[in-house]
Amino acid sequence: MYTQGKKDEVVRVLIVDDDEDDYVITRDLLSDIQAARYEVEWISDGEEAIRRLSDPRAGSLYDVCLLDYRLGRYNGLDVLREVIANGSSTPVILLTGQEDSDVDREAVRIGASDYLVKGRINAILIERAIRYACQQKQTLEALRSQTDFVSAILDTAGALVVVLDRDGRIVRFNRQCELTTGYTLADVQGRTVFDFLLLPDDEEAVRDVFGKLKAGEGASHYENDWVIRDGERRRISWSNTTLPGRDGTVEFVVCTGIDVTDRRLAQKDLAAAREREVEVGASIQRTLLVRKPPQNLPGITFGATSVPSQKIGGDYFDFFVFGETCVDVLVGDVMGKGISAALLAAAAKTQFQRAVRRLVYGVAPYGRLPEPEEIVAAVHAVLTPELVRLNSFLTLAYARFDLVRREMKFVDCGHPHPLHVRKQTGCCELLSGDNMPLGMNAGERYRQVTLPFLPGDVFFFYSDGLTEACDNSDELYGEERLIETVCAAAQTGTPQAVTHNAVNDVQSFCNAGESVSSDDLTCVAVRIEDWLPLERLGYRVMEMRSDADKMESARDFIDEFCVAFARPSISEGEQDLLILAINEAVGNSIEHAYGGSADGRIQVEAESYSDHLRFRVYDDGMRFREHANVPPPSFDGSRDSGFGRFIMEQCFDRVEYSNDDIGRNCVTLTKLYRGDTA
Repeated sequence: MYTQGKKDEVVRVLIVDDDEDDYVITRDLLSDIQAARYEVEWISDGEEAIRRLSDPRAGSLYDVCLLDYRLGRYNGLDVLREVIANGSSTPVILLTGQEDSDVDREAVRIGASDYLVKGRINAILIERAIRYACQQKQTLEALRSQTDFVSAILDTAGALVVVLDRDGRIVRFNRQCELTTGYTLADVQGRTVFDFLLLPDDEEAVRDVFGKLKAGEGASHYENDWVIRDGERRRISWSNTTLPGRDGTVEFVVCTGIDVTDRRLAQKDLAAAREREVEVGASIQRTLLVRKPPQNLPGITFGATSVPSQKIGGDYFDFFVFGETCVDVLVGDVMGKGISAALLAAAAKTQFQRAVRRLVYGVAPYGRLPEPEEIVAAVHAVLTPELVRLNSFLTLAYARFDLVRREMKFVDCGHPHPLHVRKQTGCCELLSGDNMPLGMNAGERYRQVTLPFLPGDVFFFYSDGLTEACDNSDELYGEERLIETVCAAAQTGTPQAVTHNAVNDVQSFCNAGESVSSDDLTCVAVRIEDWLPLERLGYRVMEMRSDADKMESARDFIDEFCVAFARPSISEGEQDLLILAINEAVGNSIEHAYGGSADGRIQVEAESYSDHLRFRVYDDGMRFREHANVPPPSFDGSRDSGFGRFIMEQCFDRVEYSNDDIGRNCVTLTKLYRGDTA
């Protein structure tokens, strides 16, 4: 007896045979096998066999079917064809009474697991045939499960998956492909992608890629457009792999694609947004961060140049002019790039303007200007908490040029060291202080240093974009090279030429290595001219509310100043005319700048020199309109306007309207002593 196998194994066998004796023989052979226990069911009708094996449950009811070739009006091949066509998964072993190679081949071709001749069957042969048939069934089910699993993955994947044969015909076209293109697998199977999915301009390039893939030459990643069913174009990014056949040549090309159309559009929108950001940043730099230097100041000239980098930066500079003898220069840089840095720089510049304005008002009664260290400290108190919160900081150099004392007061807040080129010696000194940048230390106490200057001296302020510019070998432009450039230009050039030469030299240094500066190039040059201001003999300032009832205090102020500093250079009658004209200027501020409101502030400043008197009236109200277009008064009573200006021009030699560096309206009235010309 045959004894291999698992003794507790149960094999369910369906025997289909119209000869009961043959059935009994087969059953007995199975009972002789000790390797497994066989449960046998017998039917004699071919039609019933088709019904049983075509039942979806047949696979779980029978492990194998032993099918006789002769079944009355049926033969085994007919039954086999029918059940396989109906999707039966039960393995079938065909039994025949005589050996026939044609029947054998046909049975295997149709799908029989084996072919046995009844007269030659023994326990070993039938056990082996059944065992192989069952193993084949398990293998096929595993393959079917694996195929179903792969198909499920392909059809649920978010990527497009297309499988092409060697001729480029579509073999697989997953669900995502169907959703993207509007075509079904039935629409495209057997067609090539060149027939309908590609643009004519892309066909040659894709054929070239496909040819390289078939030849095993790579070209695994590329992009092209697909024209989908509704005519729309979709941009697809492909990653390809190949599957070799038994002979080692490429049999299939598996193309995995991602629809990047929306991503590319988003990238274009992002690029456009970044371009708009650059434009906004450049606008911020042009309108808020850099300012045209003061012009026509006796005793001092300026030059300034700012070249934005490809990235928006936080460089800024500003000027605050106090009369003809004192001017402040501010140059700063906010950490970082982009609009955020530019906005912080604009905020810092605004805070300096506010601090100067507030402190000028605050110390005016004491007849002095706020010190640079006071201004920096005031801005530090406001900005540092916000800078700490934003994890940012800013460096700056704040310098005051006093042309009367011929000295510069300087506060250094971690900024690149300004240069002082001395005319007499030609030497260049690096100026530095001990303070940290704003935003680094909330407890920082800012202190100024004072140093003298002489006519012809040049001061140069700059951002780190100049010294830290690199060529393509990463060599820095550096401080020494900047000193050489500035010293050479300062000997003969104007301040504007000094800044231009410095920036041009940095750009030439970068461009020689085909590099581009990654930071803004910002610098300011100041030259002290050979001019000594007239000695100021007297100075007074007063402040009043914009209340018409308080105008008497302004008249008393002018009267007392003239008595103290202008007599006997002007007569008592001329003094009365000056009071009348200044009364008109104050009245204009109350009426036009403040609209009659009594809660504004008006400041009157008086200066006396050896050859003239100068008065300034400041207010914070509505900004001046264009006074050059104000028509002269009408003396026939047809128009009331223009009399105030007429009176001021009759009483003073010069009347000038302006907005000062801290935003105030300013009327400047100058009276030359008799014998002088305007």
